Parts: sequence; structure tokens; C-alpha cells
Amino acid sequence: MDPEEESTTSTIIPTETKPKDKAIDHVKLKAKEDPAVKRYQAMKRKPQTEAQARKNMMMYLTNVAGFKLDYFKGMSYDDIRLIFEAKFNSNVDFLLKTKEQMEED
Repeated sequence: MDPEEESTTSTIIPTETKPKDKAIDHVKLKAKEDPAVKRYQAMKRKPQTEAQARKNMMMYLTNVAGFKLDYFKGMSYDDIRLIFEAKFNSNVDFLLKTKEQMEED
């Protein structure tokens, strides 16, 4: 057998490459169809209940200001909100002051 006869010629057929944006859009569309994502987005649109807000403020105060959860037992939402606003505002003031000092340097 002749080696030249056995070899076949191959032609390279260029394929159209998809831009990355289309792939990303496809993933985003797929994510929007996911029932868990739809449920989360629906929850995100709803306003927080007072109980959820109270729990979030308590978690913030325990993590940032060093309060214990037992401290909040028996306290109303309004009582916790006063403490939360005081601590939160002092943190915001500190961050703004720090930012101003960084800009001065």
C-alpha cells in the first residue's frame, strides 16, 4: 500500500463562536426560571415584618456592639430600635470621620 493513498485530507471548517455575553445572558435567564430564585426575589420585594426587623437589629447589636441576646428578652421593638439607632449612627459617624481623615492625608 502506498502511504499517500491512505492519508486523507482534512479540511478545517470554521465554526461560529458565540460571544461570552450571550452565554452569560443564557445563565441569567436560566437563573430567573429557578423557583428558588423566584421565591427569593418575591421575598426581597416584600417589606420586612416588625419581627424580622427586630431580629436583624438584635443580630447587629450582638455582632457589632457586643450585646448578649439575653439582654433583649422582654424588650419591645421600639426599645431595641432606640439602642440600634444610637449604635448604628455612632458607627456611621465613625466611618464618615475616618473617610474624611483619609481624604485629608
